[in-house]
Formats: sequence, C-alpha cells, structure tokens
Amino acid sequence: MPKNLEIISPTAITAQFLNIYHTAGIPDDILESLRKELALPSVNRLSKFARPRRIEMLTEAINFPKGKSQETRAITPLYKDGVFIVAVGKPGKEATPDFKRRHYKTGVTMNNTNDMNPFVIQNGKRREGDLTFLQITKQSLNSIIFRSPETV
Repeated sequence: MPKNLEIISPTAITAQFLNIYHTAGIPDDILESLRKELALPSVNRLSKFARPRRIEMLTEAINFPKGKSQETRAITPLYKDGVFIVAVGKPGKEATPDFKRRHYKTGVTMNNTNDMNPFVIQNGKRREGDLTFLQITKQSLNSIIFRSPETV
C-alpha cells in the first residue's frame, strides 16, 4: 500500500457529507427520507437481490453508443450535478485490437470490446486529473447554494 494513501473511515465520510448537507440548509427530515429510500433491503443473501440489477446495469452499459476509435469515442453522460457531468466514453483503451490480456475466467488472450473510459466534465470541458465524489459534491452544492434565484 502506498505510504501517502490516506484511508478514511466510512463514518468520517458520512460525517463530512452530513456537514456539507447541513451547511447547504438541507433539513434532517429530508436527509432521513433519502437515507430510508437508498437503504439496502434487509435480506440474508443480498446477491440474489442484487444480481438481476447488476445484469440490467451491465446490459445497459454494453449497449451504450460506441465510437469507431479512441479519437472518435461516443460519450454517454451518466450523471449531472451543478457544473459537473460524469460520463463514460466507448471504446475505452482496453478495446483496441492491440490491447491483449488474459480473460480472468477463460484464460483466453483477448481485448475488452466493452471497455469504457470514465470522464468528469466540468463547465463543458473534460477535467484532467481525478476528483473525489466528496470534492464534486462540495463544488456542486456550492454552485446550487450561490446560484441566483432566477436560475434555479
């Protein structure tokens, strides 16, 4: 593990988000209703519950539009919040014909035809470098909080 990697506990991350939401003026009752809506169901075998949803998401991703090359990737926006868009571009780097790796199950050497590259777009331009979800949330909430009333 790299020495400069800081591990943050889920409790600390939750506290950071709650602080951001409270600063934004989001009431506790709304946060509680969101928590209930997003909570995982109480089931003994979550994989039975999750498997059909994973297959549905994978099928959707496989069917995203695909460009002819790395230079002409088709970009599919997945999420928009404030000035940020999280998107994927197909084909990804592992889809090129000269990219060969062993398939993790079959052992066959092949490329990954369904590979996608993730993108964060900020103010209409692809952002270089990685942003954490927390950084995006902070900046998105700031853009919402400080937006003039007529643009909301």
